[in-house]
Amino acid sequence: MSRHAHVAALLLALLSSPAQTVPVHQLTLRRGENYITSIIVDEKSGRAYLSVSRDEFPYTLEQISGTLVQFRLSDFQRTGTLRLLPGENTLTAGIVDTRHGMAYFGTAGDPNKDVQARVIKINLAEFKRVGSVALGKNEYGINSAALTPAGEAGLFGTLFGSVIQVDLNAMQVSGDLGLAREDNAFQCGLMDPHGRFAYFATATGNVMKIKLSDLTPVGNVTLLRGQPGFKAAVIAADGESAYFGTQGSPAKIILVNLTNLQPQETLTLEAGENRLVAGFLNPREGTAYFVTHGPPVKLVTIGLNPFERLSSAVLPDYVTQVSCAAYDSRHKRIYLGINAHPAKFVKVDLFE
Repeated sequence: MSRHAHVAALLLALLSSPAQTVPVHQLTLRRGENYITSIIVDEKSGRAYLSVSRDEFPYTLEQISGTLVQFRLSDFQRTGTLRLLPGENTLTAGIVDTRHGMAYFGTAGDPNKDVQARVIKINLAEFKRVGSVALGKNEYGINSAALTPAGEAGLFGTLFGSVIQVDLNAMQVSGDLGLAREDNAFQCGLMDPHGRFAYFATATGNVMKIKLSDLTPVGNVTLLRGQPGFKAAVIAADGESAYFGTQGSPAKIILVNLTNLQPQETLTLEAGENRLVAGFLNPREGTAYFVTHGPPVKLVTIGLNPFERLSSAVLPDYVTQVSCAAYDSRHKRIYLGINAHPAKFVKVDLFE
């Protein structure tokens, strides 16, 4: 049996168990930590970092400090809490630079009070805030991000369809561009593994291709019309194709040829597999995992070649609505944020 077939067989075996499809471990956060807005995993150090907040207010509150919580993944234990400066909240769109031991989170700002969105820089080894940069006038709501392979620059997608490039060494804005359209909030971002292009997808079904050498848009395609757009996407290891997951019911996954930015195939998932909130690539197995919002929360596995739905694993009922997720490729684990009072941090072992 091939490795690919063996993995598919394991997932199908998991599905045959009515009691619990996949092993799940859950930790409850502290009082007042009710919303998990972003999760990153630093596989090099074996730690996860969660941005948490008291409420779901979408904009920055100038007197409130954002909070990061550190977890050691080997024993799934909380190991630290970092309070940021007043006005550095709510933290979203986290990205991790494993090579240099840094992480970056965006803030929303507030268009009603002319508070600009910011990018916050965290030294992970010291678990310390080491810098920040405002994105500029009229830039609000960072909901997506992509990191260049060398870690020298980050691109951050905003609520109003701008993509801002930040020099992460100097922590300075080094470029910007935008879609001249309405309803164009960027909800997910992808980076070409070779560092040539970035791709940002909107809440209404648009995808923009950006050439990084001069930060210019070189492609723009509308994949959906009159349907909920994208919040989850993965890019193939060779950078030639990407898979964009929709927020529909049931959700769809659209395979796009990134060379010409044209859709190739659309995979409609099954009933109850709705609102994809995160996607992760497993290149060794030739698969990708997509997480549904729930309830019920499901992990949908697709094959990349051929492009097909392989299986769907249902999480226990107490794992309710997923706010965000991260993937530990070394140990084949997915980590979920569940909003509650207080919030829950959930570990899912895919092949335990």
